[in-house]
Amino acid sequence: MNDTDRLDNVLNGALSACVFAGMGSWNDEVAAICEDKNIPQHQYTEVTNALFSAILNVICGICSS
Repeated sequence: MNDTDRLDNVLNGALSACVFAGMGSWNDEVAAICEDKNIPQHQYTEVTNALFSAILNVICGICSS
């Protein structure tokens, strides 16, 4: 496997992990999910922001390679 194939695989993984927006998005009905699971809203927001940032960092890193 060459470097381009590796980058393609990482990019495909990052794009697959991007679960934001659209119907069926992981953050639909956030308030209800947090309440059901006894998760503080701020904790959910922190995790969501961290995931989104990590995905963008991977994509930007690949695109600037």
